[in-house]
Amino acid sequence: MSHHMTRFDSRRGARAENQLRTAMLDTVTHELRTPLTSIKASVTALLANSRLRPFTAQRPPHRD
Repeated sequence: MSHHMTRFDSRRGARAENQLRTAMLDTVTHELRTPLTSIKASVTALLANSRLRPFTAQRPPHRD
């Protein structure tokens, strides 16, 4: 038997690599989303119960 990979072996390896990549991205996404969701909910509750205004990206006019 030859030690060279056949096309079938190559495709099977690529498919397995893609499955691992997808599983890793799913896990990382979940691990980031979970705490960020609770942080967002906490900030939203704080803003709703205060006189604070949400941060906006606009800067006030520059005064000389």
